Amino acid sequence: MTVSQLIVELSQRGVRIEAADDKLRYNPQSSLTPELVEALRRHKQTILAVLQSPDVELAIAWQSALDHLETTGELPGELVTACRRAAVQRAESPQYHATKRHSPSRDHPL
Repeated sequence: MTVSQLIVELSQRGVRIEAADDKLRYNPQSSLTPELVEALRRHKQTILAVLQSPDVELAIAWQSALDHLETTGELPGELVTACRRAAVQRAESPQYHATKRHSPSRDHPL
């Protein structure tokens, strides 16, 4: 399951996800299957980066594009992984968050 698929699945089940520092909080827990819990663990860093991004919609679109490139094989898997890692690192950067507060979201895409 890709990050985008996971986010959509959780949304369809009515599960709310929030970032609390370096932890994911989700509610209601009763809506999660063991497979979804495992997917959350596997994609934790990427989901945290998306949720902590100043422009969540842009971050989700970026992850969806990477999911597409990965599943179609249009981009080598290691390059997709590197792009995901770079997006997480950028989202964790204090400079990125400071810049985002003063600039329109489209000026600084993930």
